[in-house]
Amino acid sequence: MEPVRKIRFVDALAEWGEHEAKGRLRDRTILMNGPLDAVEVALRMRAKIVWRLLQDKATESCVFRFDATIIKRLLFDYTHRWSLEQWLARINNQDDPSSRDHYRKLAEANEQIKPPLLFYFDGLNVVVVDGFNRTAAWIAHHKRGFDYPIEANVVMRSPREIARNLLSVSASTSQ
Repeated sequence: MEPVRKIRFVDALAEWGEHEAKGRLRDRTILMNGPLDAVEVALRMRAKIVWRLLQDKATESCVFRFDATIIKRLLFDYTHRWSLEQWLARINNQDDPSSRDHYRKLAEANEQIKPPLLFYFDGLNVVVVDGFNRTAAWIAHHKRGFDYPIEANVVMRSPREIARNLLSVSASTSQ
C-alpha cells in the first residue's frame, strides 16, 4: 500500500458518482455538469454505502497504489466483507449473468484495470466498496502472470483513530 496523493472525501465521492453515471447508470438520464452532480449521483444512488462510511467516520481519503501483496487482505462488499472466493461464488450463482460476464471479460482481457476504484481501509483490512469486477479481474491477471499495480481511492477514518485501533487490537491479541 503506497500512498500516491491525498484527496478530499468529496472528490472520491465525485469520481465514484461520475463512474456510476457513465457505467451502471448509463441508461438513466442523469445531468452531469460537474463534480457537484457526480457527488449527488453517489449520494442518491449509493446512499446506504455512503451513510455507512460516514457512520464509520470514514472522511479521510487518499489515492493508494497497490501491488499483489494486498490481495490476501482484500475483502469484497462493505456490508458483507466477503473473501474473493465467496464473492466469485456469489456472482457465479446469480440469475442475472451480467456481473459474472463483465468480470470474465475483464479477467480474460490483456488490458490493465484502470481507476476509479473505491476502497475502505478500517485499519486492518482493505474493503472493496466499488469496483468488485475490476478488482477481481486484477487479481485474475496477477494469478496468470500479468502483474501490475492498481490505484484506488481509499477512504478511511483519521490516521490517529486507525493507529489507536491497531494498538488496541495488538494489545488484546498479546494477552
